[in-house]
Amino acid sequence: MAAALTATVVVAVGASPAQASSTLVNAGVSLMTYAGNTTGMVLDIAEGATTHNTPLIDWPATGRDNQKFNFYGIVGSNNDYVITTFAGMCLASYPAEGRSVIQDDCNGNPSLQYWHLEEDYNFWSGETVWKWQLHGTNLCMDVAGDSPNAHTQVIVWPCGDFKLNQEFIPYRQ
Repeated sequence: MAAALTATVVVAVGASPAQASSTLVNAGVSLMTYAGNTTGMVLDIAEGATTHNTPLIDWPATGRDNQKFNFYGIVGSNNDYVITTFAGMCLASYPAEGRSVIQDDCNGNPSLQYWHLEEDYNFWSGETVWKWQLHGTNLCMDVAGDSPNAHTQVIVWPCGDFKLNQEFIPYRQ
């Protein structure tokens, strides 16, 4: 498992899914979850759907494209990213507790589609973990209810320290 996955490609203004000047930082990366203190589960676009409003869920790792994401760093920001899916759509959520994280058409709206990355170290696993906070809020991606069960929706929920269901391990399948 590696957090230092990097590839730099400059994307012109308006040409990226973010509709803003951005740089592709990591491509084809999966995010393993710690929900329920288990591993082997990853973030997944439900049923491999290619349509907007499809929920992001927790699912056993399969290596399929719907479990791989691209991370575009927003030029001039402090660790803000647009996260795109295999379908060329963006991960998005409305800024309210309990709202689902979904795959939606990229529109460049920072309050819905920009995610702030906080990198941390998990002392139990000894691995670097990523926490994704919705831009301008105190809401983080969260495996609902800290459930270890497959098909659990990923929502936005108040960020907290030591919330394993808000920590994701970046790796390549």
